[in-house]
Amino acid sequence: MKKSTQPTPRRVSKTQLSRLLCYSRNTVSRHLAKADAPRADRHGLFDQAAALQFLRGVISRAGRPSTEMEKLRLRRLAAEVEGAELELARSRKEVVDVRAVVIPALMETISQFQDGLRSKFEQELPPRYTGKTWVECQLMNQQAIDELVHKFKVGAGKVAKLAASGQPSPKGGYGS
Repeated sequence: MKKSTQPTPRRVSKTQLSRLLCYSRNTVSRHLAKADAPRADRHGLFDQAAALQFLRGVISRAGRPSTEMEKLRLRRLAAEVEGAELELARSRKEVVDVRAVVIPALMETISQFQDGLRSKFEQELPPRYTGKTWVECQLMNQQAIDELVHKFKVGAGKVAKLAASGQPSPKGGYGS
């Protein structure tokens, strides 16, 4: 018994054909029900090359899909490509998870702000309160708070820039 040297044609289902052509399974089934369409084998599978050639010819004669459908298909394809590119970049370690960069920087900024509050109100200001009126102490407190909030905003701005860039940065949260 002599073996055939010709490759076996790839067999595909209607669902696989619909995915390959980006058409609904109903559209593919409707066209494959035509008299001149390639026939499925006993397992319901089609010769991929023959079925694709037939369907592309029938669908192109039937007219172009609506522009809205074409736009949706293009958007879907673009999203799939973008997703695949992102996965590839992740596997190559070319992208950084923003949370892994921003959360530590934010925690450092908050820690520095907390340390600044403690230093200012527990160590620096109390000795300066002696001999001052209540109003003068309140003014000193306001100035200290304004100074610390300004430093915190500067640090938060650095964290926001870090989040936008997605790049790790050296230590140094707020006001540094």
